[in-house]
Amino acid sequence: MIVTKQDIVKDFANLGIRPTDAIMVHSSMKSFGYVDGGPQMIIEGLKEVVKDGTLCFPALRMHEVYNAYADWDIEKTPTGVGRIAETFRTSKGVLRSDQETHSVTAIGKLAKYITEGHRTGKERVCIYGNLAFGYNSPWQRLYDLNAKVVLIGVSMVYNTFKHFVETCLADDILSKLSQEERVKAESELSNFSSLTPLKYGESLSVNWKPKGVWFWHDGQKAQDKMQELGLLTFGKCGNANLICFSVRQYFEFMYRELRFNSKEWLDETAVEWIKKYDNEEKCYDY
Repeated sequence: MIVTKQDIVKDFANLGIRPTDAIMVHSSMKSFGYVDGGPQMIIEGLKEVVKDGTLCFPALRMHEVYNAYADWDIEKTPTGVGRIAETFRTSKGVLRSDQETHSVTAIGKLAKYITEGHRTGKERVCIYGNLAFGYNSPWQRLYDLNAKVVLIGVSMVYNTFKHFVETCLADDILSKLSQEERVKAESELSNFSSLTPLKYGESLSVNWKPKGVWFWHDGQKAQDKMQELGLLTFGKCGNANLICFSVRQYFEFMYRELRFNSKEWLDETAVEWIKKYDNEEKCYDY
């Protein structure tokens, strides 16, 4: 099967994406099969689908992310999330937000608004650094816009908004504590923005994670639960399976699950941290 630009426009529009939408795309090039024109043609097709809106891709640091704060270069640091995203990053007219681990690239009507000021504004405590998902981050602005997430050939395991939910959860709980309690609670959370960079030639294992508590949860489980609730739209383009959902609907479902049904989603250390510090959670009998 040969996938054409016309196929892309038709199949993605069938997901319910409107021309004025802002969409965040996570993608696998190989999932399509053969695409006439390669990754650039996929991008051109998606731009046409949201011709009066905004097209966004994650530009995440994946390779040696623990060194992100030592060698970040907004112009040169590649994205580690696939051929389509990297082709998009280097395309004419695309803007990139300035943040070491979780930058976003965008083109279209609201691209400047979405990507500007990522290093500014109020912080949120986060394992990846306190501005990664801060109040001026693209992730917050896409939430505010009620953007759609589109997954191409990948599952919700690769949905970066899961880290936005985790960070907002931590921020909300911390914000209700006294200064003394907050310092203690925050000290127990994972954060590697200030790690000493590794020396040349040093590396860490692929599964490395910093010590401390964080709210890691199962993206596939989230997908299964949201599918049961009818919150996902499915489609196909070439050989690629497509999934589309509202950022706000995802956030509202997942936030409540993590905060008030934490035993079903989080490891024991995270559950105990919430139990210890979340005054609101203590008002519920779950």
